[in-house]
Amino acid sequence: MAYRLAKTTVPNTPTANLADIYYDTSDLRMKYVDEFGGIYALSQADWGENLLINGGFELAQRQAPGTLTTYSNTTGRTYGADRWGMTNENASIQYQRIDSNAATETNLNARMYGKFKKLTSAGKMIISQVIEGTNCAPLRGRTVRFQCKMRYSVAASMTVRLGIVYLTSAGTIDTMPATFVSAFGAVGTDPTWGTNLTAIAPTLLDGGTLVGSGMNCVLTANWVRYSATFTIPSTAKNVIAVIWTNGQPAANDELNIAEIGLYDGNETMDWTPRPIWQIIQSCQRYYCKTFAIDTAPVQNAGINTGEFKFTAGIIAAGAERSPSFRYPVTMRATPVTLTAYNPAVANAQVRDETASTDCTAQAFVGANDSSLGVTCTGSATTIVGGLLGVHISLDAEL
Repeated sequence: MAYRLAKTTVPNTPTANLADIYYDTSDLRMKYVDEFGGIYALSQADWGENLLINGGFELAQRQAPGTLTTYSNTTGRTYGADRWGMTNENASIQYQRIDSNAATETNLNARMYGKFKKLTSAGKMIISQVIEGTNCAPLRGRTVRFQCKMRYSVAASMTVRLGIVYLTSAGTIDTMPATFVSAFGAVGTDPTWGTNLTAIAPTLLDGGTLVGSGMNCVLTANWVRYSATFTIPSTAKNVIAVIWTNGQPAANDELNIAEIGLYDGNETMDWTPRPIWQIIQSCQRYYCKTFAIDTAPVQNAGINTGEFKFTAGIIAAGAERSPSFRYPVTMRATPVTLTAYNPAVANAQVRDETASTDCTAQAFVGANDSSLGVTCTGSATTIVGGLLGVHISLDAEL
């Protein structure tokens, strides 16, 4: 059956072997009418791909995902959930991945969602994802829809803002300013974004109200979808999806976010996540590790926990060199942060697993976007052919 785009809002039944696609202004959905008069909504897989990664909060590789983990970054962005930067007005913020599989929640279609908890004292929270420049170029001059489901917990009330910020032509593509936020602003006042970052005012709104350069979302204790459209400037180098609290949540207040997406076009989308293997590979482009996907990188995780292993070529305290360690995917760029973890004890050295001793002088060599090598100095008891091991994490985030 061939599809064709209809010019009318509600097209007539097409002839055999045709289906007419149209935009239903009543619910902001793309739909089609088949040759038998049936009307069906087009799914994300049919019509549009989510430009955000980890929108279902499936991965949080830097921590134990199901455990509330504390972070604090008052000017830049730090990561709990993969690809989602967090900025807090004052100490601190916690992140936890919630699995709703055991106790499903009304109006939630995703299995996972992200919980962002204010800790220590009252203050604003900002959650953001920078879209890589190569994926932003096709959006220039186009309208996109940013949507998600949200609710609060613990708090008595909470209003958050939904918006899009872009890196202007004066910035350097894929390079966020060191100061992502220079001032948080009073209650009801938007943050002051960093150098060369500008907010875009939304146009069509669903579930909220237009206030300045963002949409106010008055949350409840129940899951509600909020969305708005934005026209991306022709000069945008990077597009940044941003959610921030309009007020200052009190200590222990929780913001819950799920099913978050950014789509090319005006229409809203049903939640249709990518297959989990695609989500993993997409996240590994920015951060990957030798640990199991839901294991937090840590020293002394244990022998045979997935560490990179190679054999010693020189006896005793000789200069050992590994073959290339190939990353699971080609990363966005040469990783900025490379970290080694001894699998057997609490230090960053390569472990001689055969001799049960530590090597010294661990170093990474020849790192690029696809592979690196490991060097070290063997221990006094290292033998030729002995097994050496080290865990590794690599960070090439925006």
